[in-house]
Amino acid sequence: MPNFELIETFITVVEKHSFSQAARALSISRALVSMRIKRLEQEIGVTLLVRDTRKNILTEAGQELYVQFKDILLSITQSIENIRKNQVQSAGILRVASTYEFGHQMLWPLLSDFCHQHPQLHLQCLFDARPYDLIHEQIDVAIRLGQLNDSSYKARKLTEYETLLVASPQYLAGREYTTAEQLEHCDWISNLNLNTSQSWQFFQGQQQVTLYENSKYAANNIQTIKQMLLDGLGIAVIPQWMVINELADGRLVQLFTDYQMQHQGVYAVFPNQVYIPLKTRLLIDFLASQWINY
Repeated sequence: MPNFELIETFITVVEKHSFSQAARALSISRALVSMRIKRLEQEIGVTLLVRDTRKNILTEAGQELYVQFKDILLSITQSIENIRKNQVQSAGILRVASTYEFGHQMLWPLLSDFCHQHPQLHLQCLFDARPYDLIHEQIDVAIRLGQLNDSSYKARKLTEYETLLVASPQYLAGREYTTAEQLEHCDWISNLNLNTSQSWQFFQGQQQVTLYENSKYAANNIQTIKQMLLDGLGIAVIPQWMVINELADGRLVQLFTDYQMQHQGVYAVFPNQVYIPLKTRLLIDFLASQWINY
């Protein structure tokens, strides 16, 4: 397949009717134009132009290739323009990934507002627990909880959230749960996605207390863990955003309130590329601005 320069030079010679005019249009020398036409003819194996002292005449093969090359060049030019347009306009498909719980509870209300502000975007939401390959699955932004350890991606911290130790009043009725030792003897509900037996660090100023889970129940998603808490099965560490309504109406109670756990980060993760599409930058900036005081 001849390279783009040879094709472009051939088309320009045909349309300008001379090597000299084509050279001026392409800002190259007449000798380079002649060399490119010869090289194109050699690569294809046919004569494209019959040249005399006055003009260039297209051969039958040259005429056929001119029509084909013109269509190809137009298609390439239009594709490049469309891609450039999408880089500087908030248009096209925007694929966003997150965990189901965070996506449904925290992310979707903001995405809804973002869609109303940018109606030319076609949003695709992928909310579930599995890890996504952003590049192969053409995902523009993934919203992840916790640090990023993959150099093929970039990450921007959007906000932080608290994790809390909570239980239902039903479970706590008649139990002592004010000290670390008492809490360790409670029935813990564990998150299977964390893979290992868990210990949790709590802080009060410079003082640190470590609690070890006495796991009796477990689930692989925090929606089920929350339901276990509401059903009075035990205590669990869970993100505040997941139980904010239940804490407000008293269906769940925060434990160990004199201590705090380390805040967790929320990150926008996206492919590590030189040119970040405008739609991606707009979404990340929007989310950061909405969560700035969270």
